[in-house]
Formats: sequence, structure tokens, C-alpha cells
Amino acid sequence: MRQEPHDWLCDDIVVDFPSMAGVVAGMRRSFFDAGDDAEGCATHTAEVRLTPKEAGEGVHVPIDLPVRQTCPMCGGRGEVWSESCGVCAGTGAGLLPHRLDLRVPAGVHDGARLRFSVCPPFAPETHVELHIAIP
Repeated sequence: MRQEPHDWLCDDIVVDFPSMAGVVAGMRRSFFDAGDDAEGCATHTAEVRLTPKEAGEGVHVPIDLPVRQTCPMCGGRGEVWSESCGVCAGTGAGLLPHRLDLRVPAGVHDGARLRFSVCPPFAPETHVELHIAIP
């Protein structure tokens, strides 16, 4: 039986290259691993205190949400040239505030939880859980 010249290239050779999705997920974990849940998303928990009138009528509440973002100075490498990045202290990421204008619905009660997700530019998805407190 005659073998074609290129047949030897395919015989019993297994090449295990990681998919780009796996590489990107690994990079995301290395930069944004603190406080992540099972889906790989950061979670932020906060409490919002409302007066009984605000809870009854509904209100807009400004919230500064800290989100992990890639360092703009070093691009996530943690170093600038051969020195540690002074902006992120060599971590490649940092917490930056992201302003939200949250609309709390009318009739909310004490102990209620509002859950949602935000996707700020250049940052991973962040899950937010707000606890409503009415003194």
C-alpha cells in the first residue's frame, strides 16, 4: 500500500492547543479574581438607607460602585518598561468608582434586596446586591 507524502503528518499526533476562550478566561481570572462568584463576575454588596417617605414614594439614589478595571497606565501588565507600575502598584488592575443613578421603586420595604448587574466600559461584569434599610 502506497502512502501519500503528507499522510505521516496526521498519524497519531495529538496537539492540545488551548482555545482562545480558555486563554481569555485565564487572563480575566488573573486580573479580576478578588470577590468573584462562580460565574467569574465580581459581586458588590451595599446598604441603602431610606426614610419611610422615600420608601413609600420611590427615590433615585446615586451610588458609587467600585469596579475592577485594567490599569490605564500599564495596560494590565503591572510594569512600565522595567519598573513596577506606580499607578496600580504592579497588580495590573485597580478599583475605580463607577457612578450609578439607581431608581428604587415605590413601596419598597425594610430588608428588601435589589439585585442587578452592571457592565462598565473596560471592566468585567459586576453583580450588585443592595439591601434596603428603613429605620
